Amino acid sequence: NNKENQANLNKFLRQLQIQDQNKTGRIAIHTAEAIEILEVDQIVRCQAESNYSIFYMANGKNWVVSKTLKEFVQKLEPYGFVRTHRSHLINMDYILKFRKAKSHQIELKDGTVLTLSAGRREEFMRKFAEKFGMDD
Repeated sequence: NNKENQANLNKFLRQLQIQDQNKTGRIAIHTAEAIEILEVDQIVRCQAESNYSIFYMANGKNWVVSKTLKEFVQKLEPYGFVRTHRSHLINMDYILKFRKAKSHQIELKDGTVLTLSAGRREEFMRKFAEKFGMDD
């Protein structure tokens, strides 16, 4: 039980550190060349590519990071990011259109069109309704 309590405490402390980092609205990412500091509100979306994540920025720049998308979900969700597919995490501020037809496509302001996976639909619709004040 002591080891379990210590593990839970360590997990809690890591979460507090993450929350504290996130208050700045900036995150650090490790690229091949450097550690880049990104303004969270400038990240349009993140895409998983094997064990890498690609950050697509509002200014058109892309950053490739050798971490999985899963590692960024917890850092970015407090800022209105939502997972739409196992390979995609999007910033809801950049949603231009959601097509409700059978395709369930999300169009972003940068022109990207992504398909919402069936497994992520419920969570997406809940967050979408909260963000944009919709009932259904």
